[in-house]
Amino acid sequence: MSHTTPAGPEPGPLPATKLSSGKSRPRRHRLAKVVAVLLALCFVGWLLFQAGFVREAGCHLLGRLGPPAVPVLRRAVDDENHLVMQAATAALARIGPAAVPSLVRSLHDDSPTVRRQAARALTNLGARGIDTSPAVPPLVEALGDPDHEVRERAVRALVYAGPTAKSATPKIVRLLADPAPNVRKEAVETLWRTGASDPTVISALAAALRDADARVRLEAAEALCRIGPPARDAVPALTEALGDSDERVRKEAEEALGRITRTEPSGDRK
Repeated sequence: MSHTTPAGPEPGPLPATKLSSGKSRPRRHRLAKVVAVLLALCFVGWLLFQAGFVREAGCHLLGRLGPPAVPVLRRAVDDENHLVMQAATAALARIGPAAVPSLVRSLHDDSPTVRRQAARALTNLGARGIDTSPAVPPLVEALGDPDHEVRERAVRALVYAGPTAKSATPKIVRLLADPAPNVRKEAVETLWRTGASDPTVISALAAALRDADARVRLEAAEALCRIGPPARDAVPALTEALGDSDERVRKEAEEALGRITRTEPSGDRK
C-alpha cells in the first residue's frame, strides 16, 4: 500500500497590508514633501520677523533646502545684521552653482532692490569660489542699469566672475565717466583685477588719476602700484599726481612710481 505525502495547504493571498505597502509608499513620500514645503513656508514667514540670531540660524537651515531657498537667502544677503549676511552667503555657497540661475533672473527684476541683492549675492558666491561665469552677460548688461547701486554691485561682481569677465573691459572703462563716484571707484578696482596687463586698462587707470573724487584717484594710484613695472606708461600721470591736493594720493603715487621704476641692482643679480 503506497503512502503519499499529504499536500500542504495551498498558499493564500498575501495579506492586504503587504499588497498595498508598495502603492502607499509613494503616497507617503509625496505627503512628506508637501508637509516639508508647508513647514518651510511657515518657517520662512516666521524667520523674516525674528531676531538676528534666529535669522542667522534660519539661513543655515535654508541652505539645506537647495534652490527653492534662494529668494529668501538673496534677501538675507542685504540684512542689516552682519552675521545674518555671512550666514546667507554661506548658505548660497552651499547651494552652489544651482543658485546662480535664480540670481541671474533676479538681475532683470523690476525692483532695483532685488537687482542689487542679486548682484551682491553673485559677488559673494564668486568670492567663495563658486563658478558665476554664466552671470557675466547679465552682469555686463547691468553696468547700464538706471540704479547706480546696481551698476556698482554689478561691476564688483565681475571681479570674481572668471576670465570671461575680461570681455567686459571696454564697458567697464566707460564706467570711469559714470556720474556716481562709487561706481567709478569700483570700476577702477575691477579693471586692474581683470586686465592689469592690458594697455587700455593702464591708460584708463592713468586717466582716473585726474578724477574729481579723491577716493577714485587714490584707488587708481593703488591699482597702478599693484600692477608695478607693466604700468610704465602711467609714469607721467603718476608724476603729475605727486602734486595732488590729497595727501593720500600723493603718497600712493610716490610709492607707485618707486615700484614701477625700481630696477634690480646689478650686484644682487645671480
